Amino acid sequence: MKNTAEFSLENILKTDKIRHLRPHVVPMLGRKATISDAIRAMQTTRRSCVLICHGKEVVGIFTERDVLLKAANRGLEAFDQTLDAVMTPNPRTISINDSILSAIRIMTEKGFRHLAVIGEDGECIGTISMRNVLGYLAEHFPETVYNLPPVSGQVNEDRDGA
Repeated sequence: MKNTAEFSLENILKTDKIRHLRPHVVPMLGRKATISDAIRAMQTTRRSCVLICHGKEVVGIFTERDVLLKAANRGLEAFDQTLDAVMTPNPRTISINDSILSAIRIMTEKGFRHLAVIGEDGECIGTISMRNVLGYLAEHFPETVYNLPPVSGQVNEDRDGA
């Protein structure tokens, strides 16, 4: 019988790889694609971001948040802007063979919601998001995730969904 320490959350997150998170295939567009092109691609694929590529290299990322912050309040002509003008350039990437713990650290320390995932051949294969991580944790540690106690003194100031 294996030692229970071997099955600890931290040890599993150190040994399980990004591939276990099942990265999402996302649209990949060129720098000269427009914001409208990116929105259409996100809607069609039901994904929350697009990657901007130059050949095999990921040179930028554009997310639904970017739509709200960089285009939505600028009028219709903003949607004709090219992605190279509004993308987040040189996004942080992670290898499919890196640990899940590495992704969690990068995402929490840098405040990223998405990371581009690079395959063994150096090509981008998609993205992971915090949703991938949370889904993985809920699937592999349901007793821990679903039985977390409420945070003491936590009060929701805003009415969500109303």
